[in-house]
Amino acid sequence: MIDLLNRPLSDARHAERTATGVRLVRPWGWLRPAPVTLKTGWYTLRVEGGPVCVQLFSTKTAKLIELSATPESPAYVRLEGGTFEVTLFCGVRPGDYSVTGIGLAPMSLPNRAGLLGGRFLQALGSGMSPARLYALVARTMRPDATYGLRAAGAHQAGAQGVLATADRTRVSAFPARLPPLTFLVQSISGRLEDNQRAGLGLDAQTWPHFTLDPAVPHEVVIRLDPQEILTPDALALFAQAFDRDDTRLVLADIRQSGIPTTRTAFDPLLYADAFPTPYAHRRGFVPNGVDWATLQAASTVISAPLADRADTAPLPPAVVPILPEHRPLASVIIPTRDRADLLEAALNGLFDAALWPHEVIIVDNGSIEPATFALFETFRAKGLRVITADIPFNFSTLSNLGAAAARGDYLIFMNNDVVLDDPDCLSHMMTQAMHPKAGAVGARLLYGDRRLQHAGVALGLTEVCGHLWRGLSFEDQAKVPAIIHDGLRSAVTAALMCVDRQKFDSVGGFDAIAFPVTLNDVDLCLKLQAKGWYNIYAARAVAYHLEGETRGEDEAPVKRARRQAELNAFRPKWAAQIENDPWLPPAIMRSTETFGLK
Repeated sequence: MIDLLNRPLSDARHAERTATGVRLVRPWGWLRPAPVTLKTGWYTLRVEGGPVCVQLFSTKTAKLIELSATPESPAYVRLEGGTFEVTLFCGVRPGDYSVTGIGLAPMSLPNRAGLLGGRFLQALGSGMSPARLYALVARTMRPDATYGLRAAGAHQAGAQGVLATADRTRVSAFPARLPPLTFLVQSISGRLEDNQRAGLGLDAQTWPHFTLDPAVPHEVVIRLDPQEILTPDALALFAQAFDRDDTRLVLADIRQSGIPTTRTAFDPLLYADAFPTPYAHRRGFVPNGVDWATLQAASTVISAPLADRADTAPLPPAVVPILPEHRPLASVIIPTRDRADLLEAALNGLFDAALWPHEVIIVDNGSIEPATFALFETFRAKGLRVITADIPFNFSTLSNLGAAAARGDYLIFMNNDVVLDDPDCLSHMMTQAMHPKAGAVGARLLYGDRRLQHAGVALGLTEVCGHLWRGLSFEDQAKVPAIIHDGLRSAVTAALMCVDRQKFDSVGGFDAIAFPVTLNDVDLCLKLQAKGWYNIYAARAVAYHLEGETRGEDEAPVKRARRQAELNAFRPKWAAQIENDPWLPPAIMRSTETFGLK
């Protein structure tokens, strides 16, 4: 068995090993042992003393596996041989954790057969379709397969995740060196009365330095919703967060109806109307109107729920931006090859339903079907421009050719399988794209059944990046503030993306050499971000995306090799950003695009 906990550490963040386990000095601290080299095969992850979350990242394939295990419920993983970077998470709140062992051991053949046999029978009994069942069996047989499993009937994490559930009642112990910072606790709707102390959880606080009286000298103001109850360590965690001279604003997670709502770095678009509560700011610091970069540099996020909100009140209404009087021309650029059925729907949405002034440029990549050319002629009468590019498919090259021919001041890159259902879709994107701080602007994209396909790109998900909340139902999208409100993202997809052409040119456009097919849009966004611009998700710009209809899945050997080459180019270039996406909370599992908690 490989002892992961006691291997030499290559890195650590806000965590340290002790004689009795692990100590976290900040929320969501982690330990990173030296990388391990493993043979191809099945392994069991066992832990002693408490639940853990273990990340295994393959340096060979860029695949990320994330497993949660408890002493009563081990986890299982099938790995392709190679070297793996390991990261260990032991809890949510600061304090001492009695995790004394984390081991990874090869599985015996009988155990493996029992595990897979049990899962196969479970799948049969669940009514899974034969096609889906066949695909899962085929995956287990592939020599390069890498994935994790839990035994059938094993303990499953609740809505709070394994780690948060385990230390829900933990009260942090803080060093005596923290200065006696005094908080003025206020309601967002007015002054709090003394008789509300107990109801807000103030009488149970481990940090005694607070007041409800504005006349009492204080250094920090903390704002609460009157329906929120603070956890006993809430003010202590706020005090720790302010133990830095450059911190002016602190945001914290809440738990509403038992489900944590996670915060990200300060987002001036998402938090346009009101800050999420609880939040705290230094006395005299007024966040409104402060430069975005200054606010983000001055703010800290506590990624642990510090207040419970039992009600299910509706989310605040979205702020509808005012459309500018000056509406510059936008050039919509669509690379395509045949598939007139898809393209016709895309063009109808642009010519019949899009209100913002725009031109449409088709970059034809070797079409041969008569129906495609007939479609071109039909829409040429409406102003369509067609550029021919008979070259091997290279999305970056095709898009750059369209940009070079564009007449507009703004470029809108669009896939031929995207359909605009809302006549204001381009208007919402352009309103954000015209902001001086804007880099690339992306839309909310839905599958044909209205499940979510894209609400921004998060770095550090799956291989190197992914679409958080992918597959979320349309009804559930309305429950997530970050989906229904505009906000900042590390990147957005070029399936429907808008960018100022001068900014696009200033970063060299799409990289056609390193990223011919995938990751070119994320690379572009990060180049814009490196110049000081912000990438924006425009929640009200809604369109349908039949993802993968034209390019297909990357399962063929040639496509997998090309994808691996792009991953190998992307990861070292943007390693720091992948490790530290400010818009992806630490509580979120990284191995899946479905929203899950560690």
